[in-house]
Amino acid sequence: PIRVLFDTGASLNFISRTLVDKLKLEPVMALESICMSNPIGGSANLCMGWLGVLISYYDELFPCDLYVLGFMGFDVLLGMDWLPRYSGVRL
Repeated sequence: PIRVLFDTGASLNFISRTLVDKLKLEPVMALESICMSNPIGGSANLCMGWLGVLISYYDELFPCDLYVLGFMGFDVLLGMDWLPRYSGVRL
């Protein structure tokens, strides 16, 4: 099991560097890096991750793209692009 945050402020999906290391995963290099800005004014260029990762939740599989990012507290952050695709409702 992993800790997932559904982040209504994020436009992309992320996996923590800690989880990548813990599971000994080898991310692939993206063809193009993505420049991401955060709420406190910083930015990062993301160039590693996975496309089409299958997330299993209550016996349902949900494919998504995950970018590697250094953060703590959660293992995966799922952003707003993921929720509407699977009929998620923002309360």
